[in-house]
Amino acid sequence: MTTIELTRRERKKEETKERIFNAAMKLFKSRGYESTTIDDITAKADVAKGTFFNYFPKKDSVLQYLSEQWLEEVEDKIAAEFQGATPNRDRMIAAFVEIARFYEEDREFSRHVFRSWMDRAYDEDDPICQRWHAVGVFVIQQLQQSGYFRADTAADRIEYVMQSVYASTIAMWLDTDPAPFDLREELGARIRLVIEGLKGRRDA
Repeated sequence: MTTIELTRRERKKEETKERIFNAAMKLFKSRGYESTTIDDITAKADVAKGTFFNYFPKKDSVLQYLSEQWLEEVEDKIAAEFQGATPNRDRMIAAFVEIARFYEEDREFSRHVFRSWMDRAYDEDDPICQRWHAVGVFVIQQLQQSGYFRADTAADRIEYVMQSVYASTIAMWLDTDPAPFDLREELGARIRLVIEGLKGRRDA
């Protein structure tokens, strides 16, 4: 098989995966996650059921793929933020808070997304969860070096503290009807409140 043929084959596979993913997302939002079956998804994507399982071992795997897409977006934003410039704490906070915009689009569907995330949040064998953790640790290490965060505490520990604040805020917002606060505004406020206790000697 030539390189061109291999490239075309890989591109076709990627297009098929995206078609299945997009069909699933549309159905999740229109019918609800629980009410949508794999048969529904394959019919809408116009693929065989076996094709679905080639890309997604189970329905929940679609949500994991969504998390991977979010992760790639955040990784790109973080990389751009640190490229040849002094890290800015407020822009870092804004980058992570902005991720939460998705939860605001459809609270019912977001509950399933959030539960899927929490089921794997501390799984050391899950590469996506470990990448999320690594992004957080990297940002904290950079801010420690810049004097924004105290340097006498392990970056891992700080990341878990920040993750706990992030997750508990989203959980409260999702599980309370009506929503008790503006999600992104409250996330930003809580994260900044925690940071005030983590600040190093240099004033941010």
